[in-house]
Amino acid sequence: MKQKKDRFKDYIKSYLINHNDEFKELLAYKNLKKNNLSYKYLTNRLYVLRFILNPKLVDPILCDQFTEAYRVEDFETCYEVLTYIYKYYFYEIELNYIDFPSKLNRRFMVPFRNSMEDLIISIVVLLRASGNHLSNITTGNIELITDAENVDGLLEFKDSVDYASKYQTTFLLENQFGKFYYDYADGYEFSLTVKKSIPIDDSLCMSNLIIQEANGYGIFEDNRLILNDYLKSPNAYNNYERKLIKDMIPFDFSNADIDSLILKFESEYNRIKEMYSFDEKKEVH
Repeated sequence: MKQKKDRFKDYIKSYLINHNDEFKELLAYKNLKKNNLSYKYLTNRLYVLRFILNPKLVDPILCDQFTEAYRVEDFETCYEVLTYIYKYYFYEIELNYIDFPSKLNRRFMVPFRNSMEDLIISIVVLLRASGNHLSNITTGNIELITDAENVDGLLEFKDSVDYASKYQTTFLLENQFGKFYYDYADGYEFSLTVKKSIPIDDSLCMSNLIIQEANGYGIFEDNRLILNDYLKSPNAYNNYERKLIKDMIPFDFSNADIDSLILKFESEYNRIKEMYSFDEKKEVH
């Protein structure tokens, strides 16, 4: 069996090397440049997708095609099934603020091909956070952190912590539920609930995220308690400042402004992605 798995993985790598146009097309879906690591990256991403071939998650026809093709070592068909999933399959997530779930939430879709770190970055952007603080997703009893944390020493002693970049978003899809944390000091916490998975059309398939619904403008960076006071009663007075709570919030919380989120998402996504990459000179709190 191991020999068969190795042959299949070798087939994917060989196919990508010998089909340059298709290889560059797949790289474009992740906005990656062609380099020596790209073949390995795409081979692993496609290879791992075989684990998601569950009739509850993808079209049963695709599952049957892959199973039969793999049985007779028709790796060409296997590859076609996995690349179709890589390009077109997304799944829906509901994100709810633990303290006030009905007032601050998001419903969106992400591609199977993205990593859990990509998902963390996407959520940071969705919540209009600055990215100046650390964040993670906990699912399946594992705390998945960004590369910015660079806590290899911690990983050596704590099996329940790992880098999110090593897992595809399908890890959350398999677990169905998770928690998102932002700014460990301020303590923002959100629930993640997985909904349906579907293939989408060509006009949207290169997106890192598709926003479907949003309530609440976003978090109030470094001021969670003030935001919570506002969500309890916008017209209450702050005991210390003696100001109306709503006058202390520097944005219109009631306006989620989805159009602006969509318009600015990709540029903000790339900015946060750069911030969360590991660099010894960076300081992320």
